[in-house]
Amino acid sequence: MVSWIGYDSPGWTGAVSGGHADDGKDDLQDFQAGLRTTHRGAPSNNTLIGHSYGSTVVGAAARNDSGAYADNLVLVGSPGVGSELTDLKFDGGMKDIHVVMSENDWVRDSESYQTHYFDKQEDPRATHVQTDPETEHDGYFNDSETPEMEHIGKVVAGTRRD
Repeated sequence: MVSWIGYDSPGWTGAVSGGHADDGKDDLQDFQAGLRTTHRGAPSNNTLIGHSYGSTVVGAAARNDSGAYADNLVLVGSPGVGSELTDLKFDGGMKDIHVVMSENDWVRDSESYQTHYFDKQEDPRATHVQTDPETEHDGYFNDSETPEMEHIGKVVAGTRRD
């Protein structure tokens, strides 16, 4: 697992625009391409997880030129990816896009943050992950015993079976 934080995170007012996501998309795409290029042995299962505005950066990278060089995309507490999910380019298919959004996530109900094609994430062909309804926006990764963490773990490990 690698935690990539190679973009400047926007402040509250900057989060409603896609400027920071566009600024970081090339670096994320290059990083992902480097993982593919340098990997040896059996094919790897590369999963790109973006939380909150990080999912908007993932979306920008996946719309960029040749895509995101990942087998799975996991969008957690996402305000949107900047386009319809069908516009994302990566090495998987629609079922390999996992949308994680709790009923208790403030992003779901915040009009000011639903500016990055948030409603386009409702595509029924994507995998919509069951969550603990009590999970809050900043709590997705706090408890390994939630349905969303079990699902994400299986995606990352390559053991998810539908």
